[in-house]
Amino acid sequence: YKGEAECLNILGGVYNFLKDYHKRLECNLECLALREKANDMKGQLSTYNNIGDTYTVMGDYENAIRYFNICLTFPDLTTHIKAIVNHNIGEVHFFKKEFEQALTYFEIGLNYGIESNYWQIIIASSAMKADVFITQGEDIKALEILEYALDIAQRKKSKKEQIPLFNLFAKVYNNLANFEKAFYYLNLHNQYRDELEKENSAQKLKKIEFEFQFKAITSETEEIKKKNKQLTHAFNQIEIQRNEIETKNIAITDSIHYAKRIQLAILPNETKLNTCLENYFVFYQPKDIVSGDFYWVENIGSKVVFAIIDCTGHGVPGAFVSLIAFNLLNKVVLEHKMTSPKKILTTLNKAMINQFKKSESAISDGFDIGICCWDKTNHSLQFAGANHSLFIASNSELMEIKGTKSS
Repeated sequence: YKGEAECLNILGGVYNFLKDYHKRLECNLECLALREKANDMKGQLSTYNNIGDTYTVMGDYENAIRYFNICLTFPDLTTHIKAIVNHNIGEVHFFKKEFEQALTYFEIGLNYGIESNYWQIIIASSAMKADVFITQGEDIKALEILEYALDIAQRKKSKKEQIPLFNLFAKVYNNLANFEKAFYYLNLHNQYRDELEKENSAQKLKKIEFEFQFKAITSETEEIKKKNKQLTHAFNQIEIQRNEIETKNIAITDSIHYAKRIQLAILPNETKLNTCLENYFVFYQPKDIVSGDFYWVENIGSKVVFAIIDCTGHGVPGAFVSLIAFNLLNKVVLEHKMTSPKKILTTLNKAMINQFKKSESAISDGFDIGICCWDKTNHSLQFAGANHSLFIASNSELMEIKGTKSS
């Protein structure tokens, strides 16, 4: 927060230089919020004083005093800070024409200025006290304090601080009817002012250049802000869509995992396999979570019918077809007690065609299958296959019995 707050503080100073006090106030308030978040007490104190100063030039004296008084509540204030804040409060009372209160705060500011050797505040508070005395008709008092302030300003060789003092001297001597001296100080005032303006002429040109650059930068900054806002909106929309897709993917994946449990339930378990077969192994490793491949085995009297089925498609489509194939196989073998692989294959083919006869996918949907029937009494093995082969390993030789292209 500190870096951003400092940028706003500098920007507020720029707006003050350009006399755009409403913009300065916006920067001051944003800066204060950031410095409060950062717990930057020193920065907060400075910003409260800046806000009070901004309200002063805007003529909002109640808010100005409120913010200056907040400054005085900070712990461990230096005399330097106390001098500035009390002088600032005195100025607000002066503008409100509350001259006695103004004098009180200017005196406090002056004393703190002397204590901290802060000569600019000594001169400023002295000048404001003199202005109050002039307003109240106490010109001699004003003259004494002006001479004190001018002595300091001349020793510091500060034209800037001497100019308002010369103007006040001219007022006092005019009130005292000493027009010669009034004219003398008025000439000094004009001379020093003109010299200072000449010295500042280069700065004025820089100010114009700076204003031009500042407007260009501000315009560019606004455009960047606009684009950033659009990008942020687009990013948020993408994030919403991504979350929606992620939620749907989770739901789909959960459903597929549930489908896997259903599909595993149709496979013969180890107990079933041990009852039907001897010296066997099963290698089953689906490519996806669910699969179009499955194996099947059943005891029919003294015979064991077993099959390997590869349904059309992979993943979810294949898994759906595998359930159809499983049900048809159960119906053909178990209900009709059919054990001939050739007859089973032919009957399955007809049943599959009938199952999909109302579907446009009838041409492509189906399965490759290899069916065996093992007769336990005479140890004979019958085989029929559609796009599946039977491999027999015997005496270190491997023999392939090919199935047909279709049933």
